[in-house]
Amino acid sequence: GIDFSATADGPTMSSELFDDYEEGTWTPVIRDSSDSGTIMAISTSATSYTKIGRMCTVQGLFRRSDVQSLTGTMFITALPFTSGNTLTVLGNLWLDTATDLFGRAYVGNGQSYFLVRGGDDHDAYWTTDQLLQNGYIYFGITYQTT
Repeated sequence: GIDFSATADGPTMSSELFDDYEEGTWTPVIRDSSDSGTIMAISTSATSYTKIGRMCTVQGLFRRSDVQSLTGTMFITALPFTSGNTLTVLGNLWLDTATDLFGRAYVGNGQSYFLVRGGDDHDAYWTTDQLLQNGYIYFGITYQTT
């Protein structure tokens, strides 16, 4: 547990609070299916994560750099940690296209990828063909890990 105590200078607490703190960079892998789908070529810039306890926040942006024809749901894979017993995440994404789509991330229980809902059809997941060549995705999401 955390040891809270008071001194003449005010309350203090032990350093155990941040014993499980980690930060670093990660490289998303974009696929048109969850495990073995075709990989979309991207240029990655400023992608990072911070994990405190079981909560992990990933943030950054990436740009599509290929012209291959992909269809199907967009899976943003290779999260730095597998998700825990959760079905939702906190966070938003912006797909910088001619129509500027905004979405909400979804991470299923025990997954290492997330899907995005939003845009013109709020009940549908983003598809790989919505991210055009040289298009950017900006994101910041928080999810619970195992």
